Amino acid sequence: MTQVRQERTGWRDERVSRRHREWGYDCPALDIDFLLLEYDRGRAAAVVEYKHEASPSVRLAHPSVRAIVDLADRAGLPAFVVRYADDFSWWYPTPLNERAQRLCPGGARLTEEQWVDLLYRCRGGRLPPGGAQRA
Repeated sequence: MTQVRQERTGWRDERVSRRHREWGYDCPALDIDFLLLEYDRGRAAAVVEYKHEASPSVRLAHPSVRAIVDLADRAGLPAFVVRYADDFSWWYPTPLNERAQRLCPGGARLTEEQWVDLLYRCRGGRLPPGGAQRA
């Protein structure tokens, strides 16, 4: 039997993570770093896994990424992994499924305003004139 990978970060509820790992290799679960469900008026619009620029690279063929894609496909939503700069000066979305590919073909390094516009398009709209409104 293959060994289950041990908890590495220590900052989340390790008890739940450790307990789940006791169930073994054939009971996998995904402890998602920063998955957001983008929505509008109570309706899901996109699944986005955000990754800080210093985080390890994402292997798109990894079963955990495939599970995110499966979830998004079943829900009919675009799915992205988005790497972002610490100062928010750039955002690099990688489309994970066909719906995301139609919104952002091949991925591209975007400004924050371009990324927010893409999020608006996921919701069926466009960024309002004057750009992003931050609180």
